[in-house]
Amino acid sequence: AMAGPPCFPEPIHILSDLHLGHVACALRDVRQIRPLLEGARTVIFNGDTAEVRANSFKQRAAVEQDKLTTMLDELGVEQTIYLTGNHDPRISERHHVCLMDGKVVVTHGDFLYRYISPWSKKLRHCRPQIDSILADTDSVRLKTDFDYQLEVTRRCCDVLSIIEVPKPRNILDRASYVAKEFWPPSRILTILSVWLTAPRLIRRALTQYHPDAHTMVFGHIHRPGVWHGQGRTAINTGGFLSMIRASVLEIQSGQMTYHRVDQRGSDCVLGPRRIIRP
Repeated sequence: AMAGPPCFPEPIHILSDLHLGHVACALRDVRQIRPLLEGARTVIFNGDTAEVRANSFKQRAAVEQDKLTTMLDELGVEQTIYLTGNHDPRISERHHVCLMDGKVVVTHGDFLYRYISPWSKKLRHCRPQIDSILADTDSVRLKTDFDYQLEVTRRCCDVLSIIEVPKPRNILDRASYVAKEFWPPSRILTILSVWLTAPRLIRRALTQYHPDAHTMVFGHIHRPGVWHGQGRTAINTGGFLSMIRASVLEIQSGQMTYHRVDQRGSDCVLGPRRIIRP
């Protein structure tokens, strides 16, 4: 299994969906998140850290990733783990990690959906290729082997089209981008449906793949929150995108603390927190 070493230096900070390089990324400079990483000995970036597949975003993403690496070194972070997401499916070999003696599973969450991003406008171009990949899988193993499920998901992500749009130059460009994001109206309904159903799907996946775990930490749907039910907990850390709020999950000494991310000037800072009791 690719759960990694049994123990990571604490405190552990988990965040996701930075989307470095993307025009919709709310960070003008990745160093704005420095306050979120201070004091952490392990940092886990839970997927979609950078836009490594879209040609028009790659160059900026690479510059921001270099800054991020330098900043982590300056802060003395001992271990940095990049988990794969649908926008960076080959950023590392790790698709998930287990923490707190296997009780907490961290993964991006794109495995939940047959077509990865049900809200994507370009999905119609990719459906036949994804259907072909899934037709060649061992369907029984897919339901029982989490590593296998996540590797198949990565193969599906490889064929997904990423929408590439030019960087907005002015307020009209930005307004046009926002308008296109909300069109057609059915897209909003799909997103709302995903937001409503994801926590239940996460809890079901825990029962299916990690019955001894009580919590799954995920990203992908860009809706921060904590949901309890059936003895399981689903935690989403949101994302660093325009109009989306991000969160950071901190793990230390067997305790999970969920921090809202606030703005202070141009910096992202840890805001109100709550202790998560699974």
